[in-house]
Amino acid sequence: ECLFDPDDAFSRVPYEKGFNLLFYLENLIGKEKILRWLQAYLKRFMYKSLNSNEWKEFFIDYMKTVENVSQDIMNQVDWSAWLYGRKEIPQMPKLNNELIVVAEALARKWVEI
Repeated sequence: ECLFDPDDAFSRVPYEKGFNLLFYLENLIGKEKILRWLQAYLKRFMYKSLNSNEWKEFFIDYMKTVENVSQDIMNQVDWSAWLYGRKEIPQMPKLNNELIVVAEALARKWVEI
């Protein structure tokens, strides 16, 4: 007999924070560079697990050596807040809401019918 629901041990917070970190990095560094890094990351760590420091080290090393991203750009990332902060997301992304506006307008038209 299971004494607790395994789903209770997990939270959406790490996933939301992870998405926002990757989106922030994409906007900071560029989509193409992030996509190439992601391919290298998957190739290097396939079937493996790593901790936050290993992930960060691989990211920084790849961006500096392969993509030639400057130290000034890398210094803009508050790694401590992103990886270990318990408060709000350090840098909220600016999302494009054009499709939401269109969808809401269509929904209002549907309700009016």
